Amino acid sequence: MQTVKDCLGDEITIPKNINKIVSLVPSISELIYDLNAEDRLVGVTKFCVIPKYFQIEKTVIGGVQEFDVEKIKALNPDIVFASKDENFEEEIDELRKFVPVYVTDVKNIEEAKQMISIIGVLLNRRSDADKILMKIEMQLLDLVKITDDLLYRSVAYFVWNEPWVAAGKDTFIDSMLKLIKLNNVFSNLRERYPMVTGANIHLGNPDIVMLPSEPFKFEDQQAMEISAHTHDAATYFVDGQMFSWYGSRLVKSLDYLKLLAVKFKEMS
Repeated sequence: MQTVKDCLGDEITIPKNINKIVSLVPSISELIYDLNAEDRLVGVTKFCVIPKYFQIEKTVIGGVQEFDVEKIKALNPDIVFASKDENFEEEIDELRKFVPVYVTDVKNIEEAKQMISIIGVLLNRRSDADKILMKIEMQLLDLVKITDDLLYRSVAYFVWNEPWVAAGKDTFIDSMLKLIKLNNVFSNLRERYPMVTGANIHLGNPDIVMLPSEPFKFEDQQAMEISAHTHDAATYFVDGQMFSWYGSRLVKSLDYLKLLAVKFKEMS
């Protein structure tokens, strides 16, 4: 056995060889696949859809926030991977009664890279993790070159509708926006994911409104309602996974940001 600290600083005792994993975080499920450790993944949420066959070959234990504790217990995992942002603390505490829970807390690119490295070590997949990290570094260097002459713009990035909820400061989404020189108009609000009104949007006066495909799939109707409170902001429907999945998805996400940066240049 070994004792390690999770991202919150909590100590957990886990086997040196982890053979059975439950993941409550879609981006970590994808990371485990890319670390070539998917054979150890026994339980996933209904949102762990990459790769798609996880929904057929793995035990689906419910949602990210409403999972079946007894079903997880029956799987007898060596470890559960959870997220401070995505999973309810009360449910995590229930799991801790019978299984070690490693809670992640990723708010920026550097913390994402640290998490990938740590999980690589925990699963004895250090070399696979290093390969992913090398690709991320190369993508970051390319992105810096592409955005070198990009103008700074303001953005409002929404994550939910009715009520409107936006990504605020100290969120992974906010860190991704900064990579393409987008200043978050809601970063001055106290909450990390603030509920906002039309007045907040009008006052923020964003140049760009971003409406993602998840966790809420925004469509034209919501776009029109939000745009009515802006000063002719440009609206972009974006892939939510590319802004919020902080595991190995970063390799693809940074490519996605490059394409957006090129579009923003065309706005000039």
